[in-house]
Amino acid sequence: MKNRFLGGLAAAAMLSTGFALTTAGVASAHSKTAASSCETGLEVSANADYEGGSDNNKLTMTVAGVTTSYGFGSGGITKTIPFAQGGVTTTWSWSIDANITSGDPTAFDTSGSGSTGPCGAIKPPQPPATIRTTSYVECPLGQFVTSEFTTLFVYDEPSNSWKAGQEFQSNQMQRPATPAELNEAKCAAPDQPKPEVVVTTTEAPFACGDKFVTVATITTATPYIYDQAARTWVPSPEQALVTKSESTRALTDQEVAKCLINVKAEVKVVQPTCESPGKLVGIENAGVTWKDIDGGISAGSKDGYQVTGQTDFMFEDYALEQLTGRACATQPKDEVVTGEATFDVIACDSKEFVTRQTVSTTRYVWNAETSKWVEGMTTVEDNVTKRPLSSDELAARDEGCTTTMQPSTSATTPASEVDASQGGPVLPAQVPTTIVSAARPIIQTVGTLPATGSEGTSVTAAIEPARGLPRQAQVLLRSDGG
Repeated sequence: MKNRFLGGLAAAAMLSTGFALTTAGVASAHSKTAASSCETGLEVSANADYEGGSDNNKLTMTVAGVTTSYGFGSGGITKTIPFAQGGVTTTWSWSIDANITSGDPTAFDTSGSGSTGPCGAIKPPQPPATIRTTSYVECPLGQFVTSEFTTLFVYDEPSNSWKAGQEFQSNQMQRPATPAELNEAKCAAPDQPKPEVVVTTTEAPFACGDKFVTVATITTATPYIYDQAARTWVPSPEQALVTKSESTRALTDQEVAKCLINVKAEVKVVQPTCESPGKLVGIENAGVTWKDIDGGISAGSKDGYQVTGQTDFMFEDYALEQLTGRACATQPKDEVVTGEATFDVIACDSKEFVTRQTVSTTRYVWNAETSKWVEGMTTVEDNVTKRPLSSDELAARDEGCTTTMQPSTSATTPASEVDASQGGPVLPAQVPTTIVSAARPIIQTVGTLPATGSEGTSVTAAIEPARGLPRQAQVLLRSDGG
C-alpha cells in the first residue's frame, strides 16, 4: 500500500467574485482544488493520487440548495456547476469523502462552503405582450372578420433587456356584418327578387247540360324596391301590376256526374237449344247503349246518364254453347200395352162391380255409348177397379137370382144352339147359368137349358124380361158340380 500523509487545510480568501483553495499533505502527492466565480460557477478538482475504484471516493457538491454526488477512483475528478446570473448571490458547499472501501477512511477527507455574488446585472421584468387588432368585411359572405396579432418579448442576456419577438396571429373571430358595415365596405346590394305574383281565379256557376265553365283570372305582380339602410328588398304594392282575363274549361267528370242519372246495365240470356247456341242480349232502356266487344257486349251511357255497376258482359261467363247429346235426343214416351178387361161374376151376394185388366209398361233409358234412347225394363201391373153396383144393377141381380127359366125342348135343335123359348133338352132344374150381355154387365141367374148342353157351351136363350136386360142374350153354361 502506498503511504498517505494528512495535509492541513489552508484558509480560503472569500471575494465577491469567488475564491480559490488548494490543499496538500506534507510529503504527499494528494491534492484538491476548489474555486468559484460568477463566470464559471463552483469548480472542484481532486488529483490522480487518490486510490481505489470509483466507489472508494465521493465528491459531493451543493449549489443553491441542489446537491449532486460523484464517485471517483485513482484517476481523480473535476466537476463544475454554474451559478445563476441576473444579480443573484449563490450559496454553495462541497466535500470529499476518501477511502470509503479501502485505506484510511479519514486521512484525505476535506470540504468547503461559501457564497458568490451577486452575479451579473439584475434582470428587468418582462414587458407584457402587445396585441394588434385588424378587421374587415367579407362582402360575398356578409361576415365581419376580426383578427388579433400578438408580439411576445424575448430576454437578451448580453444587454440584460427584453426585445420584441416575431409577431403571430393569435385569434380570428367572425360574425354577421351589420347593414351599416356592409354599406361602409361598399358591398354590392343583394340580387333583386322577381316580382311577387299572386293569381286568383273565380269560376261562374254552371247548370246541368252545360259543357264549359267560365273562369275569371286576376293576376297581381308586385315588384321589389331596395332599402339601402336595411340592405333588403321590400315589396312595393303601389307599383303592383294587375291584369284580368277570362277563359273557359270543360266540366270535370265529377261535375258532370252531379247532373247525370244513374242507370244499370242488364242483359237477357237467350238459352241455347239443340239447333243454335245461346246469346246475350243487352236490354235497351232510356240511358244505355250497347256495342259488341271481343268476347262479349259492352254497355255505354247516353247523354245525361251514367252506367253504374257492371258494363262489360263476357260470353264465357254464361253457358251459351249449343246443346248436344242427351239434351237434344227426345226421350220416347213409355210404351203402355193394356190387356183385355175381364169382369168378375156378379154373384147373388155381390155388392161391387169388379173389373180386372193387365197394364204392361216399357220405359226408355239413355245409352251413353250410342247416345240414343233404348228400350229398358218392362213392368206389368194388374189394375183392379171396383165400384158399387148401381141401383139398376142391384135390381137386376136380385130379380135374376129369383127367376127360374122353363124353356121348351126340341129334338131337332142342336144342343150347341138352343132356343130356350121353343123347348129342348132340359138341364136339371135350378142349374146356375152365367148370362153375358154385350150391352149390360154380367148377371148371374138360374134357369133350365137343354139337357144336351155341356159346360162351356154357348147357347141362345129367350129369357123372361128382367129390368134392365134384353129379351135375348148369349149365355155360357156352367155346371155347379152337377
